[in-house]
Amino acid sequence: MAGGRNVLPELVQENCANYRGLSAEEREHLVEEFGQFRESKAVGVRVTARSKINDVTHTLSAIKNEVGFVLSLRYQLLNQFF
Repeated sequence: MAGGRNVLPELVQENCANYRGLSAEEREHLVEEFGQFRESKAVGVRVTARSKINDVTHTLSAIKNEVGFVLSLRYQLLNQFF
């Protein structure tokens, strides 16, 4: 298997016959399983405690930056009117 742009077309070509060989029930199960996989990736399920800590740290850092921005914006607006 090559890298880069050719990966997806090659995967499709390699697995197309297998997919077409599935029954309608098997296809439905496969699509449902993929949907669950996508949901778990979107939610960001983490395996290790360290990765969970990193997520919390980054989230808190982002919140801190947002709060700082809002407070500075508020300060600027107050100085304009008073």
